[in-house]
Amino acid sequence: MKQEIEAKLDEIKEKHFYGLVPQNVELSLWDYCVIRKGRTNKKSPSSLDLQNYIQVAIVREEEITDETLIKIIQAILRIPGIRLADESIDFDYEHKGNSDMVCEVAIITFTRTIKNVIRED
Repeated sequence: MKQEIEAKLDEIKEKHFYGLVPQNVELSLWDYCVIRKGRTNKKSPSSLDLQNYIQVAIVREEEITDETLIKIIQAILRIPGIRLADESIDFDYEHKGNSDMVCEVAIITFTRTIKNVIRED
């Protein structure tokens, strides 16, 4: 799922990282996404399926516009089998380095089912 999301973000010219921004990367503008694994659950007690959750954090200086949020969600939803998780999109705020610049972070959770993984022989 990671590679598919990276490809969709590349298509819309969205800078991205996996897990964390590497420490050796200098960013003059905080305008990027971070892809990270959320969790994996058994879909239901009687199911043989797993439900994978992956999160995309959008980071912007100042504000994440509705247009940016929608553009990224729509791009990722074009991946077959991926859907928006039935969870809220959470927002957080952090200072850019040691400055007074405030950055907004939106964390969007997507999910995909992996069929027939759990088999008891």
